[in-house]
Amino acid sequence: MIAKLKGVIDTLSTDHLIIDVNGVCYKVFTSQRLLRNLQEGEAATIYTESLTRQEHTQLFGFGDENDQEWFLRLITIPGVGAKVGLAILSAMTTAEFIEAVSMQDKAMICQADGVGPKLAARVITELKDKLPAVPIGKTNSGSAQTTSQNSSQPFQDAHAALVTLGYQRGNVTQALQQLLDSTESPMPTDELIRRGLALLTSIKVGAANAG
Repeated sequence: MIAKLKGVIDTLSTDHLIIDVNGVCYKVFTSQRLLRNLQEGEAATIYTESLTRQEHTQLFGFGDENDQEWFLRLITIPGVGAKVGLAILSAMTTAEFIEAVSMQDKAMICQADGVGPKLAARVITELKDKLPAVPIGKTNSGSAQTTSQNSSQPFQDAHAALVTLGYQRGNVTQALQQLLDSTESPMPTDELIRRGLALLTSIKVGAANAG
């Protein structure tokens, strides 16, 4: 099995690329998002997955192992084939996809071509319990630790998870602190992540509208 290709982009098409690896050209189907980030004639590394359908083998390519992992998870879901899997990865980053699943945001997943509300709901149902394991939090030494709650393990784990999703550390700290200040009862990690995502998303939308 071909795990990775290192070469020069020969051709970019609507749904695939051709990469020249020492004179051997491989046709690789990939997402629109990756195609937009490549240029013909430039060197590239493409992570690949070989899938065989009716004795016909095709190569599917990804910009990193994270996209590849989520593609493989997606195509295990009934009704989600390789084409739909790539459409979802075309419509959003993996961080945005994880956020959509976590928030059970069917509308966001429906942005992908070929995905309707029923299929989006199935994707959420199948994957909501398979989100990335939260790493044991290593807090930023510069982060404020002003209360016993925000030095707790749930706070640290939620903070680490949200930073992993691509949010800035300062914004994550502020959002989680705001949540903790709004209640006297301790929140478990999953609740902090869910509410933190909602708050960070609203902040991002508000900033975009202001701009």
